[in-house]
Amino acid sequence: MCISCHWIKRVLRRSLKKINRRLSTGDNIGRFPETARVSPGQIKPSKDPLPIWTPAAEPDAHLWTECDSSNDSCYLKSQPDCKSRSSSSRERCNACRIAVHTSCKSRIVKTKCRVTFDDGNQTSLSKHKWVNLPRSSGRCSSKDCNEKFDKSKLPKMLSTEKKPSDEEAPVMCSWCKKSYHYKCAVNLSPEENICDFGEHRKLIVPPSWIVKKSYSENERSDVERRLTDDFEIIAEDVGDRTPLLVFINPKSGGNQGHYVLSEMQYRLNPRQIFDLTKGGPKQALELFRDVPNLRILCAGGDGTCGWVMSTIDDVGFAEKPPVAILPLGTGNDLSRSFEWGGGYTGGDISKILKSVENGKVTALDRWNIDASEETNLPLKVLNNYFTVGVDAEACLKFHSEREQNPDKFNSRLGNKILYTQYGVMEFLKFNCASREMYKHVEITCDGEDMTPKLERIKACCVMLLNIKSYSGGFKPWDESKGKASTEDTRIEVLAFSHHQFVNLYLAKGTGESLGQFSEVELKLNHTLALQVDGEPVQIKVNPSESTRFKITHRNQHKLMMRRRGKDKKRAENETAS
Repeated sequence: MCISCHWIKRVLRRSLKKINRRLSTGDNIGRFPETARVSPGQIKPSKDPLPIWTPAAEPDAHLWTECDSSNDSCYLKSQPDCKSRSSSSRERCNACRIAVHTSCKSRIVKTKCRVTFDDGNQTSLSKHKWVNLPRSSGRCSSKDCNEKFDKSKLPKMLSTEKKPSDEEAPVMCSWCKKSYHYKCAVNLSPEENICDFGEHRKLIVPPSWIVKKSYSENERSDVERRLTDDFEIIAEDVGDRTPLLVFINPKSGGNQGHYVLSEMQYRLNPRQIFDLTKGGPKQALELFRDVPNLRILCAGGDGTCGWVMSTIDDVGFAEKPPVAILPLGTGNDLSRSFEWGGGYTGGDISKILKSVENGKVTALDRWNIDASEETNLPLKVLNNYFTVGVDAEACLKFHSEREQNPDKFNSRLGNKILYTQYGVMEFLKFNCASREMYKHVEITCDGEDMTPKLERIKACCVMLLNIKSYSGGFKPWDESKGKASTEDTRIEVLAFSHHQFVNLYLAKGTGESLGQFSEVELKLNHTLALQVDGEPVQIKVNPSESTRFKITHRNQHKLMMRRRGKDKKRAENETAS
């Protein structure tokens, strides 16, 4: 073995020992630093409140969830009806943010939430929905007042059925989030009393658009019912609106997914927010299929985005809606490639919504993967990358361990460290087929045989790269060999020697560029692991036969590119004007 290989192994073994030491001592490697930054009152993961879409749905129902009793004051705290102790358990509505003791919930039956859809009985869908504030800062939004709120004159009676004891008490519209003195709110003119939905007006789906049908079109059981059986979207006066449909995977990103769901329900219409663990995205996409200027926000990992894009293809939109990304996964390479960052770390959701509103619409090439034989491919559509060799073996090991011990893989940084550990272990193996991958794989690109190049560098990994980022932010493609693009209907093909593969992770190196092609065919002559967009599988190959994979262009999907720097300011100014 050469001296450089001995040196590489020594470095990798040292790194592995350090990782194992920290893991064995119980050090919280990769525990989400952002968890501490989540706002107080964070909801509990197992109880995400979601709107009901059955015939029994009420337009002004609250979305109650357990909350932090030390931070949220009871809405009835100064009334005789509130007899609970200050330390009693409390619940909070995600939509209007009023909080009550659990024992007080039955006493605010008349205090309704904001109306989220039209059931045919609503007469004030466009008006402000006032809630009293237990505390407030800033000034009154009335043009005739504009005075600061006096903290000494907070209401002693926090109930919307009765007038507050002090007319200087602050009230807030739960749609546009504007605050007024009570006396100013009740004296607004009819024109001023019409709510404009605030800073996210363009993204909010107005409740008047979501219409509950007055009859049932079929006799399906409750289990078989679809959203379109009982509701329809009638978009009126669209104008410059770009209504947003949000899909969230609450299991992604530790507790961040649950926090994001709660914040989205507060800032938008709760009925435009969907939990992907509750039936997937198809029914929601079918319901919103004919909405003009529709945009999609995927809050999850790269797999979540791929799932939603494939479902959009299946639903059949006349014009495919562009997809924006709120990264909650581990690698988030698709998100990185479109400037949405390497992972959500807490912070103001309003800024993300503004970025979605001002984003630039671009395109992403998508590729079909056709196998010569029946295989257990995890995905048949490629969005990010396709690899065979050492990296796929490490990915397979990582996923197998995560399925067996899910509690061990509960943070983004911790997952990356463990992934590196498995990669080191696979790389140090002497007698695995992936280390000599060049002996078992043949590759043809646009009809040209590239196998000799694999043999020349003794490749341990071959990669088809459709985006700029790989494996959590690494950029293996050498731009001097050709500018990479996500919308040129060509895919970058690379190979890695042992030295190049290690250098990719230790020094952010690049691989051996084979070229940019529109069609690639791989032939596997031995059992090997491969991965598609981070989803690994072991392909078992019969010794007397080989398995072929053909990668061809499928279509393009619209994606939102997040604007940065001067481009961002220019877009915000255009929106404001």
